Amino acid sequence: MTIAVVFVPVSAAEAPCTGCSANLGFVAALTLLAILLIAGATFVGMKIAGRRWEHRLHAVQESRPGALVVQTFSDPTQSGRFVKPGPWLTSGHARGWTLTLSASSQGIDVWSGPNRKPRLIGHLAAAQILAVKTERGHLTRGRVLPLLSISHTGESERFSSPIRLIVTNARSSSATLDPEAVAQVATEISEQLLLSPPDRS
Repeated sequence: MTIAVVFVPVSAAEAPCTGCSANLGFVAALTLLAILLIAGATFVGMKIAGRRWEHRLHAVQESRPGALVVQTFSDPTQSGRFVKPGPWLTSGHARGWTLTLSASSQGIDVWSGPNRKPRLIGHLAAAQILAVKTERGHLTRGRVLPLLSISHTGESERFSSPIRLIVTNARSSSATLDPEAVAQVATEISEQLLLSPPDRS
C-alpha cells in the first residue's frame, strides 16, 4: 500500500506569528504606563490645587476671622463681566479669573491675586446686597452649569449687578455642576448676611 503525503503551503496570513505575543505585551505595558502617568499627573495636580486653596483660605480667614470663604471662578462667557474697569482689573482678567468670596454679617469681600497674599478688590456691605441665589448658566459638558448670583443695589464702585460666579471645587479647581451644591452655598452665604434663605423651588 502506498501512502501519499501532501504538503499544503501556508500563506503568510495564516502562518503563526512568533513575535505577536511579545508585541501585544509591549503595547499593553505602554498603555498601562500611560494610564498610570495620567492618573499620577491628575493626582499631583489636585494636590497642588488643594494646597494653593489652603494657602488662600488661611490668608483670607486671617483677614476675616469667622467669615464663610468660597472659591469661585469668573468666566465672561458664562457669567458676563461684572467687574467695572479700574486699576484692579487687568486685560488678562477678561478671559476669566479666580475669585474668592468671604461672607459675614458685614457683607461680602471679593479677593484675587496670589494665593499666599490675596488682595481685596472690592467690598459689598450687607445693606447693599439684595439676594443671593442660583441661576442657570449655559450648557457645558452636556449639562446646564449652575451659577451663584449675587444681586445688589448697584451702588458699588467696583461691581455691577448681578454678580454671577461659577462655584469651584477647592481641591481640584473644577466647576461644581451640582445645582444642589451651589444652592447650599447660596443658602450659607445668605445666612452669614442675615438674609432670608433663597427659594429653592
